[in-house]
Amino acid sequence: MHTTYLTIDGELIDLSDLRPLERAYFEEMVEHWHARIPFAKFADMVVGPPNPILARGHRVTHEVAAHPLYKAVRDLEGRLGVILGELRSEPRDLPADIDPTIDTWLPVSEAAAQRGVSVQSVRLALERGDLIGSSGRPRMVSGRSLARWEVNRTRQRAGRQKSSKKSAAVAPA
Repeated sequence: MHTTYLTIDGELIDLSDLRPLERAYFEEMVEHWHARIPFAKFADMVVGPPNPILARGHRVTHEVAAHPLYKAVRDLEGRLGVILGELRSEPRDLPADIDPTIDTWLPVSEAAAQRGVSVQSVRLALERGDLIGSSGRPRMVSGRSLARWEVNRTRQRAGRQKSSKKSAAVAPA
């Protein structure tokens, strides 16, 4: 199941909150992208009846345009257009033919070790939404979100100082 999506311009989208109907539509669109169906047919599916988030009358409202599902399938549409020669890519775009749904998943402890932070820091980043993670056990962290995560070193130092003060307060005399 795909829960992250990397757009052609490098935005990482969290798809973990898609409802079952939305998830099924997204998976179908990924299959169509892999099959390289005709561009016009794919585009019609993005703004047509199969899309479960379109507003009444198949309108794309501001809310729809901001929805992670819509952003991902529009990006797939653009990628397909580039691959099939219907659209041009921008100079800074990632390669259109690289699967945008592939991600690696790491245990929280491994993610913490890779970034040189505590396991608690990774858990808190997941809670804040700074990192994308799985909801099951064991909790896993998206490798793509981990690579983009900017560790707040000031917050890290403050956490260590708070922790060492607690340890000193409970240490036997």
